[in-house]
Amino acid sequence: MHEKKVISKNILVQDTIFKQATGLMFKRNMSDFAMIFPFKKPRRANITMCCVFFPIDVLFVDDRNIIIEYKKDLKSFQNYSSKSKEVSLFIELPEGTISKLNLSIGSRIKWDKNSIIFLK
Repeated sequence: MHEKKVISKNILVQDTIFKQATGLMFKRNMSDFAMIFPFKKPRRANITMCCVFFPIDVLFVDDRNIIIEYKKDLKSFQNYSSKSKEVSLFIELPEGTISKLNLSIGSRIKWDKNSIIFLK
């Protein structure tokens, strides 16, 4: 049986082009929620931290819900492109979440509109 850890219980699914384009822009902080950006087809994920005034952690997940890459401490006004072209979704999290929960490449997640769970 898998050990389960709740990553977040407050999820914002960015499932439209407008929501994906604006993301965290002009938000004050990200201490109480996570954002999920699902894609219709796997691809390379590009993140722009324009007008985001705090650092975040990002998980890149494939179509089997496996973490295939992550970026810790993505800073304000930086850009980042995933190394993998197989990203089905990415998750923006409060800074420090990856280290705090010991999230790692190869781990599986489970998510719905209410929560994200890490299956160790």
